[in-house]
Parts: sequence; structure tokens; C-alpha cells
Amino acid sequence: MVDPGGQPTIAPQSLEDDLALRPVAPGRFEADITRRWWIVIGPNGGLSAALLLKTAQLGAGRDDLHPRALHVQYLSAPVEGPATFEVTVDRSGRQAAFVSVVMRQGERATSQARVVLVGPQDTAFDADYGPMPIVPSVGDCPLFKAPEARPVESYARLDRRTAFPIPDGPSSAPVGGWLRLTPGEAVDAARLALYTDNWPPSAREQLGDQRLHTITLDLSVYFRTHHIDVGPDQHCLVVLHPQGTGEGIHQEDAEVWSPDGRILATARQLALVFLPDHA
Repeated sequence: MVDPGGQPTIAPQSLEDDLALRPVAPGRFEADITRRWWIVIGPNGGLSAALLLKTAQLGAGRDDLHPRALHVQYLSAPVEGPATFEVTVDRSGRQAAFVSVVMRQGERATSQARVVLVGPQDTAFDADYGPMPIVPSVGDCPLFKAPEARPVESYARLDRRTAFPIPDGPSSAPVGGWLRLTPGEAVDAARLALYTDNWPPSAREQLGDQRLHTITLDLSVYFRTHHIDVGPDQHCLVVLHPQGTGEGIHQEDAEVWSPDGRILATARQLALVFLPDHA
């Protein structure tokens, strides 16, 4: 495939291909890191989060439990090629399991994660998270236009629709929009993890510079329900709340909402802010 500017692009295909894990030994899996999710210096952090979560689920071997928390630390940028995932089940009890995963390429650890899996609980104590932000419908939102001067492979993998107005200058207002995979896929916990880190960083609007990029250092995702029920043709609403930038480190909070207004996941991340060489 070639984009309108004459640059080669990566043909869209199922995320399941990118999350394909091969068991090689007890507690050990392999996967291939390709350029299909590349951004500036490596694959999108949401892809690593999704891989780490899926590995933890497989390693725990507990179909009766559901992901409720994922904590990822990004140690170094992965490169194209095979990666190994080492799983440790720290504890597996009647109601919850705690799992650790390390992703390696050769002798180098590229990321590590802690995952909490929990079984169904009493719903008598449920309380609403709050209403979904009021935004235009998917069909009334414009396609997101990438600001980068060169093609970014991961942009071909998602249908993004900008739902919040882009401010003229520095702003702490929420940013985000409707998002789904291309081609469309039913949403599960791994895809929710990917969604939390797949809208362009809110630091751009907060600092008033659309050239900025961020490198995620630490990402925590909380899965608010295991009843996701979002089909392959449906978008989720991703909302980013900038929490400030200091000494070159940006913090933002994220929400992922179902199209019918249910909170699916919340997240918080710390990231380094930088200007790429081509900006």
C-alpha cells in the first residue's frame, strides 16, 4: 500500500495477529513485534500493554477471573523482531490472582507489568462513575488528522474521530474522541488496554504545541467492568484529562466509555515530553 504522498504504509489487519502468543515453556511465551504499530521510535505503548495483559491471562490459567488492574513500566523501546514474555503467578486464590510479566528481547527487558485478576463480586455496592461527556455522535465527528510530517504506521490501525474542539493555544480542557480498530474487532480487556494509550497525548493541547510527542514511562489501567459488550463496528469514546507537565514529565488521566455511555476503563500515565528530530 502507498499513501497519497507516495510513502509506503502497512496494510491493516487484525490485532489478533499482533497479539499472537506462542507457548514455548511453562510460564514462557513468544510473540513477534512488527512495524504495524510503530510510532516515532518504536511500537505504540498500548500494544505492549495489550500483549502483557494477554500473557498474564494465559499464564494465570484462570478463566473464572477477569482483569481489573494492569500496571506497566516501560523500561526500553522494543525493536522489530521476536520478544519473550516470562510470567510469574505471585498468588492465585479463590477470588483473585496476582500475576507478574516481563517482556524481553534477548537479554534486555523492555517492559514489565503487574496484573490483578478478580472474580465476579457482589453488585449491591455499585455506584455510578458519572455521566459520559456530551460529545457529537461518531458520524458528526471529523476523522483525526495526524500532525506528523511523515507517515506513522500505527495510524492505519485505528479509526479516530475527534470529538472535542482543538484549542487555539495552551489549554487544560479534555481532549479525545471516538476510536475503534481498523478493521473493526469486538472489544475485550486487551483492546481496552490498547485504547487507553492510543489517542495523541494531551500534552500537545496543554502546552500548545502540536509537534510534541511523549514516551510513556508508567501506565496504570483499571478495568471497571468485565461486561464490555462493544461490537466490531462500534467506537469507544476515549477522553484524556491533562494533569500537568513539570520538568519534562507529563501526567494524564484517561477514560474509555462504551457507545451506550458505560465507563469501561480508566487509566493514568506518566510520560516524557520531547520534540522528534523531524518536527
